Amino acid sequence: MIRCVLGRFFAVGFLLAALGLSAPLSANKGTELHTPPASEEPNLTGSLLVAAPEMKESIFSKTVIYIARHTGQSTFGLVVNRPIGSSPVKDLLEGFGLKGKGVEGHIPIHFGGPVDPSAGFVLHSTDQLYDGDMEVNEAVAVNVELDILRDIAAGKGPRKNLFVLGYTGWGPSQLESELRRGNWVVVPYDEQIVFGDDFGGKTKWQRALDLRTIDL
Repeated sequence: MIRCVLGRFFAVGFLLAALGLSAPLSANKGTELHTPPASEEPNLTGSLLVAAPEMKESIFSKTVIYIARHTGQSTFGLVVNRPIGSSPVKDLLEGFGLKGKGVEGHIPIHFGGPVDPSAGFVLHSTDQLYDGDMEVNEAVAVNVELDILRDIAAGKGPRKNLFVLGYTGWGPSQLESELRRGNWVVVPYDEQIVFGDDFGGKTKWQRALDLRTIDL
């Protein structure tokens, strides 16, 4: 059951602290994640990381990852093109130790990455901000407290949202090494790729690769 999968929600706070993502939060205002990298490497925060076609024997084959934080010390990202099912929002909230009584509706669930699959995140547009939000930039925020799910279930949440379990992470210089090896292609943020569905006969991954000729 989904409730069993989500049993370690309270470990998320420690996870975020380890990533350097935790920060004081105030109502109606998120905390931006603009932390400059410690090296001369470009800051990829807010960009899309697309698995190169040659990456075939990997859990990340044909994935698209939204980079929510990139510094010289760590990189934190969420896969945006791996739907794995759906769940009643009530069950999700209760699985995370939150009150779910009276909450109706279902929400799609995506695989966010192989690290800590019991951790839940809501990637969403910034037309609405919540306690538990960390703003990546003016367009996107990441919510970790998940009370936002109540508004999403009621149709009152942010205009765009994506709920994921787990995340992807890299240590110092690890992602840069993978980029030099040609494992990944970096392309600009595209709202339709992050929050939309596959359409027009093309997957999110294929559409993201089509952006690779654009110079960042």
